[in-house]
Amino acid sequence: MSKSISVTFMLILLLSCLLVTSCGSTKETQIPSTPATSSGGANDWSDIPMMAGSSEIKKGNWSIPPVNESDYSKMAWRYYDVYTPMSDMTKFYRAQMPSKDWSEISWMDTPQMSWGLFSKNNENDAAMVWISTGEDGRTVIAVWRAAK
Repeated sequence: MSKSISVTFMLILLLSCLLVTSCGSTKETQIPSTPATSSGGANDWSDIPMMAGSSEIKKGNWSIPPVNESDYSKMAWRYYDVYTPMSDMTKFYRAQMPSKDWSEISWMDTPQMSWGLFSKNNENDAAMVWISTGEDGRTVIAVWRAAK
């Protein structure tokens, strides 16, 4: 249980840093709605559901040497916005991630944001979804994906 809490805290901190550095971009790319399920991997996004109408703002990926076999070493993130209420996006991810074989490890809702941590493939893949209200009625979605 404490490992899950530590991983969740680390992911929230990492994602928050990434979001702060990615704010201000105006590049938008249309993302297709809920692609087919795949086998996973940090650069494979076909098993991460995306609400139709979401626009990609930024993305990135990196690899780090694992310290031990339980560490995630290949990571990627995507940052989106959409004109869908935050509460609807929360319901969407909580329903759609399990339909793509993700197991919810934890979920937290606050008035300003919601985030959840998911795993699959015997915890060899992990994903974190962070949802917040953005500017002009937009909802901001950040998705972090990692593989061992």
